[in-house]
Amino acid sequence: MMEVGLEFSVEKRVMSSYGWDTAVASAVAAVPAFLWFGYFLLFFHGPWKPALVAGLSCAPTSAGVLFSMMQAAGLSATWVFKKARVLAVLDDLVTILFLTPLQVVIGGLQWESIALLVLISLFLFVSFHWQNTIAWPVSEGWLLFYALGLTGILFFLKHATHIHLEVLIPAFMWGCLMRSPDHEQKPAPRTFVKLDTAIKGLFMFLVGFSFPKVAIGSFGFLQTFWHIVILTFLSNLGKSFCFLCYRQEASWRERLP
Repeated sequence: MMEVGLEFSVEKRVMSSYGWDTAVASAVAAVPAFLWFGYFLLFFHGPWKPALVAGLSCAPTSAGVLFSMMQAAGLSATWVFKKARVLAVLDDLVTILFLTPLQVVIGGLQWESIALLVLISLFLFVSFHWQNTIAWPVSEGWLLFYALGLTGILFFLKHATHIHLEVLIPAFMWGCLMRSPDHEQKPAPRTFVKLDTAIKGLFMFLVGFSFPKVAIGSFGFLQTFWHIVILTFLSNLGKSFCFLCYRQEASWRERLP
């Protein structure tokens, strides 16, 4: 997420153009979440709260992974890549903002939820207002050092105040604040490339490992497999909502990827 923040840029002179992007990103996060929520309620007949959490788990786009895949597919110079760089980040931010009222719905109104919303709003304001103002080194080794430091700070915050702040927003803010004119020009050492791949692979494993528990009854392997296939289809169908938008900016062939 620090790398996503490094590559994210907001043109403050044309702020009005981001209103529509924010609306589309909100829909792209909400539509697949509601599809999953309805699917869990319809087929598993379990409590609605775990189903709602499970539905929201498919809302974020995983911006860093998406950008890497699109670059590997040779789409870095296309309209869809430039638009995805904005939508995917806004999509992840909207999802995290959705989590706060969801915590209130599930756990009740507590001071930790209010403090969390205030902190997230503060981080987003700082990211926008002081974007690209800190000239710190941004090589892979330094990014790893920042990541360890930030994780330690949030771990201490959680145990000292019981406020569970997800690392995505602070890491994104950290990346936005740093100025990196040569971030993509210097090739990374091979050791750091392997370490970076291992960390991101472990991150994706832990994301799946922490998936909310939803009772699936006595389903066998084949039934479970088809549930996974259908849920994957629903999440991709929901994410495809943005294909219906931006018809004045790009043709359907440009929007299709």
